[in-house]
Amino acid sequence: MKLNHGLMLGLACLSLGLAGTVTYQATTDTIQANTVSTKNFKQVKLGMNKRQVIDTLGKPAHDKYEANVWTYPVKDKQVLTLIFKKDTLENVSDHTLISSKNSVAKKASAKTKRQNINTAFSDYFKQAHEYAKAGQTEFSWSTMIQKVTFDGDDEIKVSTVDGFNDTVATEKNMIAKKIAELSKSFLHRYNKKDFDLEFYENKHEVGSNKNDSLTKFEWKNNN
Repeated sequence: MKLNHGLMLGLACLSLGLAGTVTYQATTDTIQANTVSTKNFKQVKLGMNKRQVIDTLGKPAHDKYEANVWTYPVKDKQVLTLIFKKDTLENVSDHTLISSKNSVAKKASAKTKRQNINTAFSDYFKQAHEYAKAGQTEFSWSTMIQKVTFDGDDEIKVSTVDGFNDTVATEKNMIAKKIAELSKSFLHRYNKKDFDLEFYENKHEVGSNKNDSLTKFEWKNNN
């Protein structure tokens, strides 16, 4: 599972005096931001609250930073996505960028973990759809997805909108890779690394990952 959409909007210039300073230049509806130092990212740990993240990285690259999906520019046009549950940092899109001590001690049953992951999926796509409707193309791919669910074992089921399987294979592959990356991030939070992806349109399977690979996919209708 993976991503593709930029968060915008105006913020005043901000300087934190940390190892890596984030500087924002506001306009009416766009924003420019210097990349954040990787040293700063290494200070971030799951379980931090929003205030602690802002103190470490600065405000995210959009003005509604009280929302639960934040993004920060990294390098080479990449972004790090931070996902909060209420005020707590629950997940990031790339765990290699943050502190290696990134697990928050948390006892939970397998059922609770599965529910937590599925809630996180639901919350993420709900927010991503809102960003896409607002014109933020970084999240436009998410509009092809209705729901993503984890079965608690090794399978992730992706329910797509009508027309998904009629899109060209390259587009479906791009979306599938984004979802694979996103899923790895959510599942890693609960120490789950191995899984399969299955795609459904109108309850009919239209594709899946190929040969245990999360970068290669097979489609029923391969344009």
